[in-house]
Amino acid sequence: MSSYYPGCNDSTGVDWTAIGFDDSTWPLSGLLGVGYDTRSDYNPYFGVDVIAMRSSDESCYIRVPFTIDGGIDLADVESLTLKMRYDDGFVAYLNGVKIAEDRAPVSPVWNSGATSSHDDDDAVGFVDFSANAGLEVLV
Repeated sequence: MSSYYPGCNDSTGVDWTAIGFDDSTWPLSGLLGVGYDTRSDYNPYFGVDVIAMRSSDESCYIRVPFTIDGGIDLADVESLTLKMRYDDGFVAYLNGVKIAEDRAPVSPVWNSGATSSHDDDDAVGFVDFSANAGLEVLV
């Protein structure tokens, strides 16, 4: 189960990206993806609908816990790939370290929007991003 914080504020800072952050008071949880659609073309891609953000917020914080199965020794992991569906932009962190971004401002803050558009039709396919910056903080 993932946690979502639509309509965050500047008091959230970047602490929410750290491994030990307590997101139990965040208002939404559910399955991935997060978004809204006014026409319902893309609703099958959303586990959490944030239509309430439509006219007020451009950013939504998302925390996604995951495990690596199969008894893999983390010291043997040589590369990480983040597969993203997104519209319009994103910044991804792993245990407090920025690992990937697209169409993000140079210094994103709680209410940042994407710097350009990512076509809606392109948002339904996964795009691969190297997440190797997170290798050192993978636990």
